[in-house]
Amino acid sequence: MRQWLDSHDRIETHLLPAWSPETNPMEDLWRELFGRVAACLERSLDTLLKSAKQYLANLSGKQALRTAGLYSN
Repeated sequence: MRQWLDSHDRIETHLLPAWSPETNPMEDLWRELFGRVAACLERSLDTLLKSAKQYLANLSGKQALRTAGLYSN
């Protein structure tokens, strides 16, 4: 693959990290959600799912974007 890429000057490759939370604003939203759901004392899957759905449903669109680092005002 490297030889083929090297022989085609018009194709430029960039290596990206496998996982880079600091460059993915959605990680902040998932971190917040995880903190809320992990605090749930019930450990059944149904209860955890309800907790996650409730958290997301209670966020306004702007709150979700702000938590994800995609909106500031």
